[in-house]
Amino acid sequence: MSIVFQFKLTVAGQAALFNANHTGTSLNLTHIQFGSGNRTPTGAETALLNPQQLAPIASGLTVSPTQIRMSAIFGGEQYYVIREVGLWAGSPGSTGAVLVAYWSQATGDLAVKSPGVDFVFSHDMSIDSAVPGGNLTIVADTAQAPLLALLAEHERKPDPHPQYVLARRLNTWTSAGNAPAFTLSPEPPVAAYATGQRCRVRFHSAGRGADTLNINGLGARNLKQYTASGSKTAAIVAADQVSEVEYDGADFIVLQPLPGGLEHGAVTVISGSGALGAAHAGKLLILRGVGGTLTLPAAASLAAGATLHLCSQEGAWSIARQATGDTINAAQSSVATLGLARGETLMLVGDGVSTWTAAGGSALAALSGSFQASKTGNGYQKLPGGLILQWGSVSGYQLTGAGGGSSWSGSFPMTFPNACLSVTLSAGEVMGSIETLEHIYAANGWTASTLTVALQRTYGSSAGTGDIFNVRYIAIGY
Repeated sequence: MSIVFQFKLTVAGQAALFNANHTGTSLNLTHIQFGSGNRTPTGAETALLNPQQLAPIASGLTVSPTQIRMSAIFGGEQYYVIREVGLWAGSPGSTGAVLVAYWSQATGDLAVKSPGVDFVFSHDMSIDSAVPGGNLTIVADTAQAPLLALLAEHERKPDPHPQYVLARRLNTWTSAGNAPAFTLSPEPPVAAYATGQRCRVRFHSAGRGADTLNINGLGARNLKQYTASGSKTAAIVAADQVSEVEYDGADFIVLQPLPGGLEHGAVTVISGSGALGAAHAGKLLILRGVGGTLTLPAAASLAAGATLHLCSQEGAWSIARQATGDTINAAQSSVATLGLARGETLMLVGDGVSTWTAAGGSALAALSGSFQASKTGNGYQKLPGGLILQWGSVSGYQLTGAGGGSSWSGSFPMTFPNACLSVTLSAGEVMGSIETLEHIYAANGWTASTLTVALQRTYGSSAGTGDIFNVRYIAIGY
């Protein structure tokens, strides 16, 4: 329950004031007294019900013609409950002493005076304008003034208790300024930067990768975040991102950075060409529409490990590097662009310097060593399980008549790493005048790198180097 504390001028106090006014003298306020009695003030009081301790006024001043300020220090080993307060002109019990003002209440306590603890009482007293308050004088006990001066100096400090966290009127403050130079103006203001200081910030716009924060005009400091290895790197800042920021003595550390790993901070739909930036890092980027070109942000503008996740649901897309020296590493080669067909996915991870690495996604299948292919007349296709399909043709000619045969050899487009398992031939293509159906063909043998084709003439008699056969094959190996 709140207590309204306001002295009530006593009848005796009013009489003393009027008397001083008429005689041209002044009523000297000298003491404050605590007591433990309860009652409702009527103005007729001349003493406290249950007085406990008397203290001389230690300091005082006239704030205005209708307001005076006074303080007193109650020391000693006494213990009592404070339920009434009296303001005296003169020491109680002495000749001419007057209880000028009084406060109490019917029930309840104001405070407790504890043993060995100084109780400092300070109060601004309002005086009715009809009362001649100009004839009041506060007589202070100068012996207690140094202690009150120390207390006043303590209270004037912007942070008198640095071991405590300053109270703030808001939990989160919104930044201002233009990226990369963010500013912040918390209330009450920060007097000076100190290691370990924290504040909670809502960034009003996205950063640019080399951002700074200036709090209360104390000077710009770099915004950093920690990597997985514990080192500091430039912080990634997105619009409306909220995070605690701590000063480590050199930089402001963003303690809740944007997700840069496999978790997705949000889902963003992109429906046309454009440039990707820091705000896209850590998000799942859904690509829709007819397709287009998306330009990657400079790798140096984002923290090492910043990740872009792309999923094409419609259209054909081209993912391009910036033309400022960045590279895209994909399947042990550097490329300027990567294609992303409908239904394909791609994950790119930046190194914070100059390189984006294609670290996953179905779009890399065509570049994977397990899927390498040579799409030519004599070519091959590697399969994930280790099998390799090769195709091509070998050419030769028949030198004998019916019943005779020939053979010739050729090389596979690539050497099987381990062995060739089987070879299947198709009918030969006649390059001269001999009829194809006059011959039969067979694979006469093979190695990991070569095959031999055998031809047997079944009828007919013409032969010669001008009649060339082109026999096609499919070989399977691993």
